Amino acid sequence: MTLYLLLVLRWPTRVQTRSLHRCEFASQLYILDVPKSELPLWLCIAEYESRFNTHVIGARNADGSNDYGIFQISDKYWCKPENRTDYFIYNGCNVNCSALLSDDITLAVRCARYIQKQQGWSAWANTNTCAMRSFHYYFYAILLIFESTGLSVVAVVEARVLTRCELAREMFHLGIEKSDLPTWTCIAHFESRLNTSAVGRLNGKWSNNFGLFQVSDRYWCTSDSLRPSANMCHQVCQELLTDDIGAAVECAQTVKQRQGWKAWSAYNGYCQHITDKLTVEECF
Repeated sequence: MTLYLLLVLRWPTRVQTRSLHRCEFASQLYILDVPKSELPLWLCIAEYESRFNTHVIGARNADGSNDYGIFQISDKYWCKPENRTDYFIYNGCNVNCSALLSDDITLAVRCARYIQKQQGWSAWANTNTCAMRSFHYYFYAILLIFESTGLSVVAVVEARVLTRCELAREMFHLGIEKSDLPTWTCIAHFESRLNTSAVGRLNGKWSNNFGLFQVSDRYWCTSDSLRPSANMCHQVCQELLTDDIGAAVECAQTVKQRQGWKAWSAYNGYCQHITDKLTVEECF
């Protein structure tokens, strides 16, 4: 017979608590090797169950049991309560319930993933709600990872920052296929935050990346530095920083034709996983 957790929506909290920020929680899950594809549901479950609070003990359930920690894990089936109780059946995670209240969330994550493996996401009562919001949480989760891993750009002071729809419309008018626009807008978002004048931090090979699509001056354009460049776009890098995005789009197309979408780290790490969920139809 399958055993299911009884979860509650209200809980008392201990006096001394630690509430994680979403960014901090997502980063810790990522460090603990939680797959990127699972991050949205774990974020959503933790928010609904405990508001990201590591020390939450749930209000007593109808059978007398309690739920512990950031994922509200039941002391009836999954952890061992401090005192022997009539309702305790099995310590599925082989852990003391008090250990799930630690600021170090390693054991809580390990136990929650074990539960998910045994019973699936339906072990948590809020799974249906989270499934409906999965894209929102997915997009948010990868944004957090993107920030936490330091993949950011330095933009010049005077810049034009486009909205996603503005970029989609301008690229469409420049002849870009509408079917490619979700991927292009995703890459531009993660590479430059849609900033036409973004200049990347100096890379390990002493090169810089320029513009909306962060094109390298080592291979694709020539900068005002003394570094040699293959300049395969036949462009001066400064021309990729103007409010007129024509040159930046033309060069980005050259990069794609020669190397494909995988030329961009943003595509490899993020965009390839979500472009099937994105659309630009609302932009036209």
